[in-house]
Amino acid sequence: MVQEPYVNGKNIIPNPVSDLKIFARSDRHTRPRACIYYHKSLVNKLWYMDSLSTGDCTVVRTKIDNVTVLIVSCYMDRNDALCPPQAFKNAVNHANRHGMAFVAGADANAQSTVWNSKTFDSIGSNRGEELLAYIAREDLIVENNGDTPTFDNGRWQNSIDLTITNKKGHDLLSNWQVMADETIINSSDHHFITFSCKPCSEFGKTKFRDIAKTDWKKFQDVLADSMASSRDTFKRVETSATPQNIDEAAKKLADNIIEAYNSASPEIYVSNKIKAPPWETKQVREAQAGIRFRLRQARSTRADKDWSELRSHQAECHRLVGHTKKEKSTDCDSALIPLLKAKPDAG
Repeated sequence: MVQEPYVNGKNIIPNPVSDLKIFARSDRHTRPRACIYYHKSLVNKLWYMDSLSTGDCTVVRTKIDNVTVLIVSCYMDRNDALCPPQAFKNAVNHANRHGMAFVAGADANAQSTVWNSKTFDSIGSNRGEELLAYIAREDLIVENNGDTPTFDNGRWQNSIDLTITNKKGHDLLSNWQVMADETIINSSDHHFITFSCKPCSEFGKTKFRDIAKTDWKKFQDVLADSMASSRDTFKRVETSATPQNIDEAAKKLADNIIEAYNSASPEIYVSNKIKAPPWETKQVREAQAGIRFRLRQARSTRADKDWSELRSHQAECHRLVGHTKKEKSTDCDSALIPLLKAKPDAG
């Protein structure tokens, strides 16, 4: 669940790596400020709730431990009159009306001692009181615990990013924590927030059968053997075409086809790991980590020297990424060219 994600000039959120996909409201005229990243292996286990989603609130439905769950990523604009926004309330109402678990990650821009905010101003405090009243009224739960701030821009720290659940959602979650470790590569002012879900059989290894890799010769052989062994079932239809005999023959034919296909097309497992792009070398990761350190330092000191050093490091990092991408692309071309030039064997 991500708020204020990076978008390109067309207000499109690019995929950070090939293994991750994105749920977000697509609108080239308005920047989306909330999205949900998911692994490609979960494509058939998550459903985008278009009727509940907006540019600032992305809603997805799934199942965890046989419980239907509404997952929400919400950006709550500091300048909005409502806190929480109406889209968030609609998602809560939908979950309650249908008996679903509710799990939301939100950049709330609201301050309250309940979630250990460190600093306060009139707008943030008023938003916090309004949000807290809504949470109490709807019997929701704030999962935040501990005193580690979720936001740190070098000048001030605060807890304004919330994980909000209902009772069913709360029962699914554990180990909530803020990942404030400086060794974690994160160019945002907001720290990563992690939590664990109950073991979920629905989210086990994804497997499928690739029809393009089916051994059709084996399919024909297995099907022929199955049809031969089922000859008596089909003969009964020839002698007495009763509804029962026809249904039994149709079911047997379908079972034989499925058995033959499963034998000729073995299941393939899809890895749920997120592979880093080939250009993300150790040097690139170190350079990206340096940007966050210099950004926080510049915001803290406000010195021209530190801002200049930050811009210089950013430019160097961009050059390094571009060079590494080009280098990896050249390596790939060098490996492919001999294969493309190779002539097929005669005969």
